[in-house]
Amino acid sequence: AALDFAVVAHTHSVTTLVHAISPEGRAAAAEKLAGLPFVMVPYAKPGLPLTREILKRVTSQTRIFVLQNHGLIVGGATVVDVSRTIADVEDRLRLPARLVPQAPDDDTPEGFSWAAESWMAMQSDICERVTSGSYYPDHVVFLGPALPIDNHDGNPPAIAQPGTGILLRDDATPSQRAMLKCLSDVFRRLPDDWWPEPIGVEAEAELLNWDAEKYRQALAERQ
Repeated sequence: AALDFAVVAHTHSVTTLVHAISPEGRAAAAEKLAGLPFVMVPYAKPGLPLTREILKRVTSQTRIFVLQNHGLIVGGATVVDVSRTIADVEDRLRLPARLVPQAPDDDTPEGFSWAAESWMAMQSDICERVTSGSYYPDHVVFLGPALPIDNHDGNPPAIAQPGTGILLRDDATPSQRAMLKCLSDVFRRLPDDWWPEPIGVEAEAELLNWDAEKYRQALAERQ
C-alpha cells in the first residue's frame, strides 16, 4: 500500500531466496540484475519495520526490491508488466538444482514418515546449516526456528535425524510441508561457496510472538 504502483506483487521466490540469504548470493544478484531498476533491502521484521527500510531506498525508477532473507517485490503499471519483470528476474537468478538421494526406507516412529526432503539431514554440512538457524520468516512461522533434532512437547512438524533423514509428522499441515520443500529447494540450489546467514534468535522471537503471524498460523491450520 505504501508503494506508488498500480500493481504490486510479493513472492517468496526460491531463486531470490537462494541469493538473498548470503553475502555471496547478494553480490551475485547485484551483478545478475545489473541494468534493472532494483534495490537490495536489508532484513527487517515484516510489516512496518520492513516498510520503513523499503521506503528509505525506493526512487521514482525503482521497480524491483530484493528483500534480504525474505523474498521479492515487483511493482508496475499492469499485471502483464509485473509478470514480465518477475519472469526476467527469475531467469537471471535461476540456478541449477543438485541431484539428491531419496528418502530412507527404514522404519519410523509411530506418527511419522520419512520426508522426501530427507537428503538435507544426510549431508553433514547441509544438516548443520538447517539445524542451526532459520533463513527467512515463513520458515520460523510454520516450522519453528531451525529444524530440531529431537522431538518435544511443542510437536515440531519436522525433525532432523543427522546422517539418516528428516522425520515428518503425519499430521503436518500443507503449509508446513510446503515450507520444508521450500527449504530443500533453496539448499539444493545453494552453491558450495556461498555461506547463508540465519536471521538470528532475536528476529525469530519477534516473529513467533507477533499476533499477526499467530493469526496467519491459525488460518493455515484450517486448510
